[in-house]
Amino acid sequence: MLTFGERLKKARDRKGMRQTDVMLATGISEPSLSRYESNTTHPTPEKITRLIKLYDVSAEYIMGLTDQMGHAVCTDKDTEAAPDEDACVKPAAKAVFMGSEYNISRVFSGTDKRLARELDFVPPVYSKDEALERDDLADVSYIFSTWGMFHFTKDEITSVFPRLKAVFYAAGTVKGFASEFLEAGVDVFSAWGANGIPVAQFTVAEILLAMKGWFQRVHHGGGSTWTNHNGQGFYPGIMDETVGIIGAGMIGREVICELSRYPIKVLVYDKFLPENRIEALGAEKVSLPELFERSLVISNHTANVPETVGMLDYSLFSRMRENAVFINTGRGAQVKHDDLITALREDSTRVALLDVTDPDEPPHEGSPLYTMENVFLTPHIAGSIGNEVRRMGEYMYNEYRAYISGGDLKYRVTSDMLATMA
Repeated sequence: MLTFGERLKKARDRKGMRQTDVMLATGISEPSLSRYESNTTHPTPEKITRLIKLYDVSAEYIMGLTDQMGHAVCTDKDTEAAPDEDACVKPAAKAVFMGSEYNISRVFSGTDKRLARELDFVPPVYSKDEALERDDLADVSYIFSTWGMFHFTKDEITSVFPRLKAVFYAAGTVKGFASEFLEAGVDVFSAWGANGIPVAQFTVAEILLAMKGWFQRVHHGGGSTWTNHNGQGFYPGIMDETVGIIGAGMIGREVICELSRYPIKVLVYDKFLPENRIEALGAEKVSLPELFERSLVISNHTANVPETVGMLDYSLFSRMRENAVFINTGRGAQVKHDDLITALREDSTRVALLDVTDPDEPPHEGSPLYTMENVFLTPHIAGSIGNEVRRMGEYMYNEYRAYISGGDLKYRVTSDMLATMA
């Protein structure tokens, strides 16, 4: 006969869950779960209840009174005869994958199998027109999506998805579709935290290279001999210098946190975050002009809202120091690129590292950005790419588990948040 701990582990394995998944969904720590499964200690009744709900097993199975793991599935007759919810369980809620077929296959690779064990998925939807024509979406409770999610009006949402409870968006910004779902009373969750991790890592890597003078001194190729570009310039290295962060949202804060490992000063401009919160991050709140004047490296992470469009102009770029580097992994619309080009031409030791541009991405044909030696362009690769995209699916799977089990929700989107999200 299986022990209590063995039954817990068997129930977890049946769900295809790791102890980390259980921890995120229930708040029970991994060491505690290990002790429960090894019969070293036993959980409290409250924690047993949480685990039973998460694993979708009966209390009788966990306590060793039966070897049947789950409840019987309810029928209409069962519901009439035995209204007790513990007597049987209802069939799995219906769900759908929606958006770009290519992106869904990448982002939910692996996660899709775990979700399929818990939810009844109708065929995926790869176009809005298809969604508007499908009758089976009326029973869907959950949408799982990623890049390529469609925009629906509030009336379309209430008509096509009358039973919809939540949208789990395994990517970053939800500005293109979220407000109408929220207005319709549907919960929206975004994996902005997952997508922010590689952006912050990419940014920090560029900051550290910039402080070493890498972008001014690297040998690009061409010629047959080594050239020590700007060899007479002074580059401080990663010590006793200043980095400016524009925008201390989730990504900006992550960059600040990573930079705290190094002996450098961090300045922050953020109109939404009070000074005491910035000081708690170990940084100094300053105005934009002061940030551009004092910083050797400047990195943009400000929110993509109408009032920030074109906020970074010649009056700021012209204040950049000799050998200063401007990094943009946020949004291109905040930069007046003609003004940036002018400032870079006035002082060729200044450098721009642009992962995003506006209005065209990549820049339009014939743009000076292609030929300037002090401009480095990357094709919007700071965010999740390759294997990293699966992290977003994992985040939304864990958020779904927390949502249905009453756990802590970390990535819920509200209407107020839309005003300041990137």
